[in-house]
Amino acid sequence: MLNSNDRHSGKMEPNLRNQSFEYLSNRCSSKINNFLVLCIYEQNNQFHDFNNKFKTHKLKDSKGFLTFKDGLNNKSFVIWEHAYKENEELFAKLRLTARNETLSHIAQHVVFYLLSEYDRISTGNHAILKDKHLMEDSIYQMEKKLKKDTFLAEKTVWEDFYSWFRLLVKEWVLEEIALTIGFNEMERLDDQALNKLFYSHLTKHFTENTEFLSKVTDIVNEYIKKWIDKIMIEFNIENNTIEKIENLLCFKRDLQTSDVLLSTMRDFAFNFTIQDHLLVMNSAPYQSVRDAIYKKKFEIIENNPWPATPILKGNTEGYIQIIPFGNDHTTLEQSNVKEAWNRFHSLSDVDVDVFDALCSLFLSKAAHNEETVEICLNDLLSIRGLKPKLGGFGRRGGYEPKQREQILKSLTNIQSIWININKATIYENGKPVQTKLQGRTFIFKDRAGVEYDISEETCRKKITFTIDKVFAKYLNGSARQVALLSIKALQYNPYKQLWEKRLTRYLSWRWRTQARKGDFLQPNKTSTLMESIGEKLNDRT
Repeated sequence: MLNSNDRHSGKMEPNLRNQSFEYLSNRCSSKINNFLVLCIYEQNNQFHDFNNKFKTHKLKDSKGFLTFKDGLNNKSFVIWEHAYKENEELFAKLRLTARNETLSHIAQHVVFYLLSEYDRISTGNHAILKDKHLMEDSIYQMEKKLKKDTFLAEKTVWEDFYSWFRLLVKEWVLEEIALTIGFNEMERLDDQALNKLFYSHLTKHFTENTEFLSKVTDIVNEYIKKWIDKIMIEFNIENNTIEKIENLLCFKRDLQTSDVLLSTMRDFAFNFTIQDHLLVMNSAPYQSVRDAIYKKKFEIIENNPWPATPILKGNTEGYIQIIPFGNDHTTLEQSNVKEAWNRFHSLSDVDVDVFDALCSLFLSKAAHNEETVEICLNDLLSIRGLKPKLGGFGRRGGYEPKQREQILKSLTNIQSIWININKATIYENGKPVQTKLQGRTFIFKDRAGVEYDISEETCRKKITFTIDKVFAKYLNGSARQVALLSIKALQYNPYKQLWEKRLTRYLSWRWRTQARKGDFLQPNKTSTLMESIGEKLNDRT
């Protein structure tokens, strides 16, 4: 614990001052109401560059790798316990996010150490050291192992950490108050006044005092370093072998190709503000496309033979059509119209899952609306909670051909969707503007910027795409319309849990549209909920 002489100077002799403070601290500490320091981690829309982090780790060696840097890498806020209890569900999620961020740092540290050992004792091609995705998965698997198989799975361990941290900052702040206003004046303060003064000092430290944040960070790092040392002991990191390290890193070797294969899905949740939620668009056209896909209420409108369904949401009017890629929406050919109706009949809730996955991955990777991003086809399977099969005994692991075919079919259906907005209100420079918009949802382009048709050949492993101008208009500046969607919406079974899947999406969209008024507790009619998932209410029952 830091000595007060590091932070203050005063006329009182150090020994006498310490004795006086110890006596006063015991009297005043019990008067301070229980409080929490809430860490809010800023959203990171870019994938982590673990390869460069690993290189830095190797240069500094394990002792030089810190869990936190620069004031805990976050914004911290002080709240009283009664305020926490009034909004417990929200704050509990934020606390869990902060805890998981800490576990992720610890997992990185352990994985980097194991990889360093792997590099030292192995020979040949080190695929795990070169592939950033494999490194991501190893870190994710280590994080799961820490949560499940180590002492960090025990709730009391974290409660002890919180208690230690609160006591530490409480002593520091009380000592500062005593040295600022004097011991006698501090002792004369009633409980309310003391708590008010304490809260003021502590809040100011976390928002303005870089020296305080630096010292808090240092001592938290030391605390967590002891956790890491204990984890190393639990894992028995001695006399390492390649097989032992591979087992700890949770990856297998294909006996035929010696490639490294992953045992479970990659974690996409770390890119978002609250754990287990995806960031997706929330505009009226976006939600209308979702509705149109799973409700499948397409028909012929105004003698136009393409399958169409109207958009009527708020002040947005228009229609959605299914027009296969490569066809001008004004040019009609009988074979293409027939293909459009075939695609209408093949629409499914899996298409909506892929639609949301594309949106989420675009928002997480694109720096601006016109950027073309690249993803792996397997990403669209992983984000839906599907797990690849393990290899072994001469067999190659991975996803099944029928799973990949289903994704390609969904991508083809999504590529066929055409949006025509006759009336919409968008915001430019903070002012509402009436406009008309036309375009597709996502545009699939190769690296040369040329659009291509979805097929097994063009999407064998990678997909490159961007958003069309309709969606782009709703992602500009402060008018950006996005929402958090529980990842469970994509992972519910599309046949056995259909209502859960659709309700999750509808409620996410509805709550986001109510956010401006803060009217989250407005009740929903049963008929409205039924209609939102494409079911009719049976008035007779």
